[in-house]
Amino acid sequence: METEGMDRERVLRDAYVRLRGAFQRAAQRIVGDADAEDLVQEVMLESWRKRERLSENRGSVDSWLFTMLRSRGIDRLRARARWVALGAKMPRSLPESSERPLLDLELHRALERVPAPARRVLRLYYLEGMSEREISALASLPIGTVKSRKHGGLRQMRKLYSE
Repeated sequence: METEGMDRERVLRDAYVRLRGAFQRAAQRIVGDADAEDLVQEVMLESWRKRERLSENRGSVDSWLFTMLRSRGIDRLRARARWVALGAKMPRSLPESSERPLLDLELHRALERVPAPARRVLRLYYLEGMSEREISALASLPIGTVKSRKHGGLRQMRKLYSE
């Protein structure tokens, strides 16, 4: 594939059609059945937005797409683990599995009571799986501000959650 004059849109469309089944199976192995479809859609959308980065110097389109799938899948797993860890750090024992939805609801309610700037950072970090550096770039904030909002928001959530 040539970089100059390459029809990136056509190349991506062909790859989507060709890899659809393999992509879905790989996503299921990474994040499980429940999140696989969302992960595939997220990666396809992101690859479409970043199609200008396609280049023969960067390897094949297939490799690029599968690398992106793996990276975003790992990001989702990390976000899920952070959210579970946040719940585990709250100052009370975790309920039985049948009561788990109540815990998630309580965490979301506590999050809603955190001021908007800190809430946005917490959502991006814990729920979207973004790194502090990515949040800094997205929100055009210094990295130190992102870290302090994250720390302050967590402190407030712990306080609110224990009430």
